[in-house]
Amino acid sequence: MNVRVDADGVVRAMYDINLKPATGSTEQIARTFLQDQGDALGLPDIASSLRTEDVKTIAGSSHVRFAQTFMDVPVYRGDVVVSINSKSEVSMAVNNFKNTIQLSTTVPSLTNGEAIQIGRHRVGINGRTSGKPDHATLMVFRAESGRDHLAYRVSMTNENPLGDWEVFVDATTGEVLSIEDLFVNERVQGSGYVYLSDPLSAGRRMYNATGFADNNDADSDSLTGYRTPITLDSLTYEDGVYKLKGPYCNVTDIESPADPQFYAATSPDGFSFTRSAQEFEAVNVYYNVSTAYKRLLDLGFSVPSLTQIRLDPHGYLGQDNSHFSPSGNWIAWGEGGVDDAEDADVIWHEYGHAIMYNIIPNWGGGESGALGEGFGDYWAGSYSRFLGQWAPTDFQYNWVFNWDGHNPYWLGRTLNDSRTYPFGNLQIHTAGQIWSSALMGIWNDLGRDITDRLVIKSFYYLGSGTTGIDAAQAIIQADRDLYNGSHIQTLLYWLGTVKHFIDPVNFLPTIAHTPLVGTQSPSGPFEIHATITSFHGLNHRAVIVVWGRGNAITDTTVMIPTQTPSEFLASIPGNGTPGIVRYYISATDTTGVVATAPLNAPIQNCYSFQVGEPSVSGVVETGLIPASYALGQNFPNPFNPTTAITYALPGPAAVTLKVYNSLGQEVASLIDQTQSAGYHEVVWHARNNGGTNVSSGIYFYRIEARSTTGSESFVQMKKMTLLR
Repeated sequence: MNVRVDADGVVRAMYDINLKPATGSTEQIARTFLQDQGDALGLPDIASSLRTEDVKTIAGSSHVRFAQTFMDVPVYRGDVVVSINSKSEVSMAVNNFKNTIQLSTTVPSLTNGEAIQIGRHRVGINGRTSGKPDHATLMVFRAESGRDHLAYRVSMTNENPLGDWEVFVDATTGEVLSIEDLFVNERVQGSGYVYLSDPLSAGRRMYNATGFADNNDADSDSLTGYRTPITLDSLTYEDGVYKLKGPYCNVTDIESPADPQFYAATSPDGFSFTRSAQEFEAVNVYYNVSTAYKRLLDLGFSVPSLTQIRLDPHGYLGQDNSHFSPSGNWIAWGEGGVDDAEDADVIWHEYGHAIMYNIIPNWGGGESGALGEGFGDYWAGSYSRFLGQWAPTDFQYNWVFNWDGHNPYWLGRTLNDSRTYPFGNLQIHTAGQIWSSALMGIWNDLGRDITDRLVIKSFYYLGSGTTGIDAAQAIIQADRDLYNGSHIQTLLYWLGTVKHFIDPVNFLPTIAHTPLVGTQSPSGPFEIHATITSFHGLNHRAVIVVWGRGNAITDTTVMIPTQTPSEFLASIPGNGTPGIVRYYISATDTTGVVATAPLNAPIQNCYSFQVGEPSVSGVVETGLIPASYALGQNFPNPFNPTTAITYALPGPAAVTLKVYNSLGQEVASLIDQTQSAGYHEVVWHARNNGGTNVSSGIYFYRIEARSTTGSESFVQMKKMTLLR
């Protein structure tokens, strides 16, 4: 016997079952089998949860189909099928039973008729349906997120829009959970060429470099060479051709200029075009929008109405602009200058508007214009930055629309705008850069998956008339609901300290501390002073210093209040041995919210100081020999005005350690010499090579170490933030 098992260890299918012949009716044999195999199949009491839906005997074998119920309500696609051969032997079983259904009630708040009206409205049916009348059945529906809903399954067959529509409507809230056209069209996998981002990013080139200009949409070897072959999922075979119409979008002609019906090919692999062909932009939008929706699914979000979106790759009267139509649920891209649909940033940006409107139907008013533009820029930047084509030291790393903008046609936008909230009288696209820069700051610290998930989840808390404060609060609430608030410090730093959408004081304790730096006597003790306040009050038993020697953080010491208001003191003992001591401070308020100094300790940052005299002025060598090269995160970070950078050398090496600004320009050379094996530390005083203080901002430090005794080399770069 062979089995198919899911990720939870539940058997979902049994094949070639070798059991003795059984007695009784076909249904009795099937039920006895399920009872005997209940543990493996994850089935509870089948008598109350499985009703017999159908028994068929055909071509010498019988098939019993069971339908799952929950408190007498049918469970959508919760079927179990048991097949029995002519010898009364169970031969095969398929198990789609939905385990651990969680519903608080099976009593609907909506009527069948109300559910049908909601379904008709969301599909866009105004006239009569074709075939059988509209029908609504109460069921248990498990969404793609894994959440169970009491819902109506609304069935409608209609000619305009054409489809055999199945709509699931939450029977309590009226929310549309899923929309699907059940008409059977052949879907196939095809192939074509696209720009994953744009040709300049792929080639790391500037506009107007040889072969890298629009030139009235003409081809060049460079622009052709930086296309990428891709798979086109779920093309529709219809009327004898393959169409760019799939489960997530439909490429069609909506706006002027009118296009010929070129969004089809006689072969599924017939979508390979160069950028001079009008068909190229059609393939580009189909691929990128499909990728963007699958990204939502990967993050755990299903937005059924988005799957009905229509795409016009050549619209907007041919002008150099693009837009999303909320009432029509379509996107059109313009053609002036560089064709908008050739730049994935423009495609993802416009799709960002579609995401917001499809999740927040009444989106508009307040500061929604700036927030929408900011999210669109972020959504585009999150994807293109994920591709890793530009390095953080490249000034284009923070650009949006590298191909469509930042050229003679228009200036483009950036993701590292230094302005802060409120938006004031800024034009919405300019103000949007404040919001996108806040989100990209979070992305830099938390990564793509967490930040994307928090931002998309935040939309579900918002309505019309949204302000920047609302949007920031929604992201914080999303973190509470998704991650138990574990990223609160990073969110408050970027949304509060840096961009001023909120006041961090209202959320978590504030820790003011002057780090111990330089060389301390190895005999100790080392006193740690901090001023700690909290809007909600402190849990004094959870105000601590966490510390250790070398690279380990091993000990905890409770901080004691001093006679000075809000001041706390702790002592780290010395042991007389030279080396490095690392530590951070943690404070918990009465609501359980935790703050650390430095930010994000201990995962990203810790304070550090040298115990005993360093062997080289400005450089610490502990005497220990590390097993491999390493570059530590600077500490403190953010800093003002000094910060320490540590690194490890497993053997003697020629070392350069330099600081760069966000444009990739060298600011300071900290180390340029041959050094012995060991743990090293150098302090940067936020001055450039000329000795002048540098301004606040994000900087990058890069080490290059080449072994003097072997062929090994090591290169790494990290980010740090100066706040004056």
